[in-house]
Amino acid sequence: MRTVNLIHTYLASAAFIFVIIHLVTLYADYKMADRITLLGFFLPEASPYRTTLIDVGIIPTYLFLIILVTSWVRKRVGFKLWRTIHYFNYLALMLAIWHSMLGQGEASVVPNGFYIWSGAILLGLSFYRIVTRSVKKKIQ
Repeated sequence: MRTVNLIHTYLASAAFIFVIIHLVTLYADYKMADRITLLGFFLPEASPYRTTLIDVGIIPTYLFLIILVTSWVRKRVGFKLWRTIHYFNYLALMLAIWHSMLGQGEASVVPNGFYIWSGAILLGLSFYRIVTRSVKKKIQ
C-alpha cells in the first residue's frame, strides 16, 4: 500500500511539473509574450487575451496545487480534511479538460475525441463514486 501511495504522489508531482512547464513555455513563446502578462497567468480576469480559456486553466491549476500540497502534508491536515479537499480533483479535471477543449482552436494537437472520452470516463467514475458511497451509507 505504501508503494502505491508513493507512486500516486510521485505521478501527481510530475503532473504538476508538466503544468509548470506548460506555463513557462507559453510565457516564453514570443507570440504569447505580447498577449499575456505574467500576472495574467496567475490571476483570473487579468488577461485581456482569451480570458475564458486562461481563467479555465488558472482555476484547476490552483485546485491541483492545493490538492497536491495537502497530499504532501496529509498526516498534519488529517484524513477527513484531506479526503474532502481531494474530491476537488474531479472539478479540477473537468475544468482542465474544458481548458484543453477551448484551446483546440489555436493548435489542434490532440483530437477532440480524447477530451470527449476523458470527460466521459470522469463522469462515469464520478457517478460510480457517488452511487457506491450512497449504497455504503444505506448498508451501514
